[in-house]
Amino acid sequence: MSTTDSAADAGSRAHLGSDAFTRLVEEVDFPGFVRDLILGTFKAVVEVSVQQMHDYSRLLDQSAAGIGEFVQENLPATGRDCLARLLPPGAPKD
Repeated sequence: MSTTDSAADAGSRAHLGSDAFTRLVEEVDFPGFVRDLILGTFKAVVEVSVQQMHDYSRLLDQSAAGIGEFVQENLPATGRDCLARLLPPGAPKD
């Protein structure tokens, strides 16, 4: 086998590989796949950011409420009763 034959074989194999890749891109719709991947990732990031802002807003609202209101909304009655028993006599229990 001569050097010329080897070069021709390599060129032929490269051409076959190129054709196979072109067919793969056409069959898979690679540009569409990449577009959908980027859009899906962007939408997921935006949705998570919106949820985080909503949760942060709720946290701020709860922290701005008075301690009594916070306890009424977030501490079960059994927990309040337990804490009330620990207060000194005469201390307000509300």
